[in-house]
Amino acid sequence: EIQSAARALQQTTRNIIIITCGDRGVCWLTADGSFHRLASEQASVVDTIGAGDSHAGALLSALSMELPLEKAMLFANRISAQVVSTEGASIPDTLVREIASSL
Repeated sequence: EIQSAARALQQTTRNIIIITCGDRGVCWLTADGSFHRLASEQASVVDTIGAGDSHAGALLSALSMELPLEKAMLFANRISAQVVSTEGASIPDTLVREIASSL
């Protein structure tokens, strides 16, 4: 189970643990041990190349802008859903800004 694996990993790292689960969304374990799950965004999958990288990049970008962790996860989910909906691993900057402003 994902929650058990996250807790085991957190015991060795003492950090926040984030696990992307493809079409099942993302799970994370905060430093205080709280487990969270966020469903994936609906997407018509065309190409999964770049899905994980785009999620990680979007999450780090959102956190660097000091968004709360749950909003940052939502942003990352929306970005990666757009990435898998297109051929290749990129989406237009205008779409990224549109997603960010919708949070």
